[in-house]
Order: sequence, then C-alpha cells, then structure tokens
Amino acid sequence: MLVVGWILMGAGVGIVAKVVLPGRDPNSALVPPILGVMGAVIGGVAGGGRAGIAILGAFVLVAVYAVSTGRAIALPRP
Repeated sequence: MLVVGWILMGAGVGIVAKVVLPGRDPNSALVPPILGVMGAVIGGVAGGGRAGIAILGAFVLVAVYAVSTGRAIALPRP
C-alpha cells in the first residue's frame, strides 16, 4: 500500500509542477505526472518510506527535467 501512496503523491506533485513551472512544454501533459511518480518512488525507496522524501524526490526529478530541457521558469517580460 505504501508504493501506491508514492504513486498517487508523485502524480499529484507532477501535476502541481506542470502548473507551477510556466512556459512552453514540447511534451504532452502526461510527462510531468510520470516524472513525478518516478521521482516519488525513487525518493520513497531511498528515504526508507518517508512521505516527505518521496515528495522531495518527485520535485527534484521534475525540476531537473525542466532545467535540462530549457523550460526551467519563464519569467514575464517587462
């Protein structure tokens, strides 16, 4: 049941990251939730089952993906 929680948390984190990180995204809307799930599972396993570490892992993986694709944070022009 713990892994199911990580999956649900990761999908939620991915969706929130899609909203928080504005800008053009060349991929579909499914990529951030999938990355969130992967990060949550990796963080949950590495953190010994703690939910906070799973959430942190999801945020880190989505942020690394955004930076590596050049879509980090689009600041508005003045």
